[in-house]
Amino acid sequence: MLHSSLLWVALAATPHPAVSQGPVPAWVEERDPIPEGLATSGALLDLSEDDQIRVDGPRTARYHESIVAVGSREGLEEAAEWEVAFAPTFERITLHRLEVQRRGRWQDRLAAARTVLLQPAGDRLARLYDDTLTLVFVADDVRVGDRVRFAYTIAGTNPVFGTRYHGTLGLAWQTPIVRRTARVLYRVADGLSHRVHGTGPLPFIVRAGDDWRELRWRLTGFAAPPPEARVPDDWFQEPFVQLSQYGSWGEVVAWALPLYRSAREPEVVALARELAAGGSPAARALAAVRFVQDEVRYFAAPVGPASHAPQAPTEVLRRRYGDCKDKSRLLVELLRELGIEAWPAFVASELHGGIREFLPAPSAFDHVIVAARLDGRTFWIDPSDSLQGGGAADLYLSPYALALEIRPGVEELTELPPEASLPGTHSLTYHYRFGAPGEAARVTIETTAERFQADSLRRTLAGSSAADLFLGYLDFYRGSGRAIEVAADGAPEVIDDREANRLTLRESYRLLDCLGTAPCPLLPLLLTEELEAPLGGPRRAPWRLTPDVHLQETVVLEGTTGQAAVSGQEVNPWFDFRVTGTPRPDGLELRYELRTLAPAVRPRDFAPYRHAVEKARALAEFELEPPPRGAKIWVWWIGAGLALVAVVGLGIRWAKKGDACVAPTKSPPR
Repeated sequence: MLHSSLLWVALAATPHPAVSQGPVPAWVEERDPIPEGLATSGALLDLSEDDQIRVDGPRTARYHESIVAVGSREGLEEAAEWEVAFAPTFERITLHRLEVQRRGRWQDRLAAARTVLLQPAGDRLARLYDDTLTLVFVADDVRVGDRVRFAYTIAGTNPVFGTRYHGTLGLAWQTPIVRRTARVLYRVADGLSHRVHGTGPLPFIVRAGDDWRELRWRLTGFAAPPPEARVPDDWFQEPFVQLSQYGSWGEVVAWALPLYRSAREPEVVALARELAAGGSPAARALAAVRFVQDEVRYFAAPVGPASHAPQAPTEVLRRRYGDCKDKSRLLVELLRELGIEAWPAFVASELHGGIREFLPAPSAFDHVIVAARLDGRTFWIDPSDSLQGGGAADLYLSPYALALEIRPGVEELTELPPEASLPGTHSLTYHYRFGAPGEAARVTIETTAERFQADSLRRTLAGSSAADLFLGYLDFYRGSGRAIEVAADGAPEVIDDREANRLTLRESYRLLDCLGTAPCPLLPLLLTEELEAPLGGPRRAPWRLTPDVHLQETVVLEGTTGQAAVSGQEVNPWFDFRVTGTPRPDGLELRYELRTLAPAVRPRDFAPYRHAVEKARALAEFELEPPPRGAKIWVWWIGAGLALVAVVGLGIRWAKKGDACVAPTKSPPR
């Protein structure tokens, strides 16, 4: 059915040469009719979803049939509009049925259906484009009370994978289905492994003659559980089955090695000679990394075999753009020319360590990075990043957790060093100065970002000016109802030490709504972003925490004498939160520090975790005593920090997912 929320560009009003009409293939098993008289509550009732796959090398084909019942006027549009997405470079579509059942009789609507060929507008933000086309069929004369049936077959596989099949098959969605059936046929001699992820049931395995086997599912009234917020990346909320004809990770490596075969190209050799002027191996390696990251822009067009096969390094150099596999292959070649052993590695930008539970298959990965040997140890580089700071052996790497190294002899996944993914300490100091009654308070904010946060801010500043960044901060404060302006003598500053990968921002403001004669809420803290707990009520999934957060925030209150120091801590298996208050001759200094200690909270631990969050929030609350002049100043911490993150997120995020540049191969439903 048509997903109207997507943005599409119409290409034509006639079908594609890869599209035809024909009968249902002989290998497809016809399903029993759905009983009449089923109550159709709501706009639409999903009566039947049937998928059948015949795995047979390049001749692999997938049959799909849907039957829905229209319950109200609101369901007509969805029931009358259907879509099929396909890759025309290697797939062919055969349309079988678009029928309407009225008063017990099926009527053909395929011949008269309006057909529009569309192309997705692509993900411009991610600079990712492919050649997927979508056919939209609009059936004539569909009415409330009708049943609509749509069926088609897609045949063909991406030639980059040769004769081995791998893919996924969804078993259930959020909306219930009266009858969900699935069937996978494969040759006994070829074999086919399967693994169910999520809450889906295991299949029945039956014989289909001497040479074939079948996997079968038949589900009645089954639906995936309702979606839940902040689930771990490897927690699948909709069940699916993974299928693969690869027997080991070593077989995936053997498939990938020819795609990354080394070839000494003159242009690459010449560039390596220029970069070799850096001197030491570490300096040469850093020069190569910065060239590929900063001089070769990211752009992905994974069409056909290019979905997984990288472009030639010379072509990438000429174009000065490429996707993750293109940039990784170029960097590998440059490093090898510089006398540094290097090779590509596959990672999963969303699954991270959850890839351990997957069957071996190329489609388990969606990103390519580089491993290299320097000074006797292996270090890891993501060429798709840009403007990273630090040395070649100390670059920040997203927490992929596991990688498949593409080099001879590799048979298993490699655990990536956790220290490579430590985001670094993020420190903020808010220095408030309160003057005489009627005088606006001043606040100076100094932010020091390291590693990932510094990289992210550096990229933000490269895409816009520092003035624009600080203007965004000021607009946020004003948008939240604050009367605030930049101090006349407090021009914003940016200090970037790229070699140490440390970036400092300094801002200074006048709080026009803080005149010493009324309650004055101060600016919110960032750490409240992490001090959250799931709402009460039943929950199945773990609550995801941001790993390895180390956040320090210091509040200096100057001109508020007689304040009592506040100190305390909350240490538990999930986070370590500490508050230290230190009196000053002219006020008070409050130091907040937060470290996260676990990646997630299990459902059985929600009660103690909620209690720990409540205790930490109580420690974070602080109220100033009225100053001698009778003014009353308040510090409101909890809650507002969530909104501030939206602004600081212009340059800082706690966790990063790699840019998935490998075209998805029937990727798992999320």
